[in-house]
Amino acid sequence: MRVCRPSHVFWGIVDAETIVCDARNGELFTLNATAGLLWNFCDGRSAESLVTHLTATFPDHDTKILAADVASFVESMRDRGLLKADGER
Repeated sequence: MRVCRPSHVFWGIVDAETIVCDARNGELFTLNATAGLLWNFCDGRSAESLVTHLTATFPDHDTKILAADVASFVESMRDRGLLKADGER
């Protein structure tokens, strides 16, 4: 599955924190450092490539746990309408 940010979502980095805004309702989200790192790579890449990137960034962490963290991040962001997967509007 490939994930990307929909056109109604805007984001930026403020004081070293990733801030995401859903322009449909003006809701703001502040991402933690790991979520911000993943967010930067949600540009049409596969979820598997997000796991690969996270594993390279945190080589001392268990890959299965990192994969579960990525899956949780993607699901949470999709549920909020902040990310979309292949074929979603």
